[in-house]
Amino acid sequence: MNPPRRAPLAARIAEVAGQALSTRQVVTPIEVLTGIGWLPAAQVESWRRGRVLYLERVAGANLAKLNTALRLLADWARHHGLTPSETVYVTWTQDRRRLRLTKTGDDHVERAWRTHWISPALTEAKRARRIRQRTTAPDMPVLPHPAHTTEAISRAAPRPGEAPCLPAHTANLPYG
Repeated sequence: MNPPRRAPLAARIAEVAGQALSTRQVVTPIEVLTGIGWLPAAQVESWRRGRVLYLERVAGANLAKLNTALRLLADWARHHGLTPSETVYVTWTQDRRRLRLTKTGDDHVERAWRTHWISPALTEAKRARRIRQRTTAPDMPVLPHPAHTTEAISRAAPRPGEAPCLPAHTANLPYG
């Protein structure tokens, strides 16, 4: 892509990525390419359901433009201090098979599509939550024993002039 066309594309990517970052604190290539109009949302859903062989196939731009857009997104994300986090896309079907993003399956290009860019604030919050989970005991609810509930106690307490009511498992045991 020639430099005069690169600047407007970089601005569009920055706008969409900035919106995603402010709302979710995570930016993904798929949502950016959808946001700039190069990936139809309906086609992305079909791909997630396993009906499209690879996502690159339904993109409204050629490979050179897509690669340029992915590079521009990565540059924008690094400039904003975002942390890369690679994800694996699997189908929304029962077999949960791994989805392909490109025709060639080239690992370098696939990785660029799979890389999510995460806000440092979200990264720190996740890290703190993991530390809390590892260092604190889980909250265990204290449930009363069924025989100690108010209803069970009121049933077991004899009324004036009645014999004591015993729980069912002790009904056949002899007294004394």
